[in-house]
Amino acid sequence: MNKRKIIVTIMSISMIAIMLRLGFWQVERLEWKENLLAKIESQMNGKASTQIPSEITDLEAWDYRRISAKGNYLHKQEFFLPHRVFKGKDGKHLITPFKMDDDRIILVNRGWVDKQNMGNIIRDNNEIELSGVLKIPNVKNYFTPENTIDTKYLVDIKEIGLENNFDKMVNLLLYLDKQDNDNYPIAGQVQINIPNDHFQYMIFWFFMGFVQFVIFVIYMKQDSDVKNESI
Repeated sequence: MNKRKIIVTIMSISMIAIMLRLGFWQVERLEWKENLLAKIESQMNGKASTQIPSEITDLEAWDYRRISAKGNYLHKQEFFLPHRVFKGKDGKHLITPFKMDDDRIILVNRGWVDKQNMGNIIRDNNEIELSGVLKIPNVKNYFTPENTIDTKYLVDIKEIGLENNFDKMVNLLLYLDKQDNDNYPIAGQVQINIPNDHFQYMIFWFFMGFVQFVIFVIYMKQDSDVKNESI
């Protein structure tokens, strides 16, 4: 085997090995992601917990967990998150602080409302019991404008607490369960924003490894044929 063949063989084997490793890594990621999604679905559909720890340190353990709580809405401190789409229509999410029986405050995403139905929002001033799904608030990205006193673009629990002098706050956002009525805002707006593209990536890397193998075989065969013809 000449020097060129040795170099081509080493490079081809290395590339095939890397592509296969990436493919098997995607298999592992696919299994992990499917288990994570199954866990989230189980927590969202499970029995609501009425015992929320006084301080939640492991946020991920409570992410997407179903809870229920008793207390009162603080409507005067409510605010809206603009540019939220529901069934193809632009609107806003209504976020309202909720004072629980133990005096802690939890921010509640009560749901979606469009401009035409702002005047139809139901605001209950009595003590009520809520049920919904806890979620870690979205993190600000490059395209998210900065919050101001008058306009909020994302939920910053610490910021809301300082602005309203809330001493004890739950550091997760509660998405209210979907209601069996046509009242505004329309609840049940929690979304599982966890992409699962690992199967496509797995197929891509295994296919690329196969293509590289075919190219290597064709090259070696052609090189061998050329040598045979020259003899």
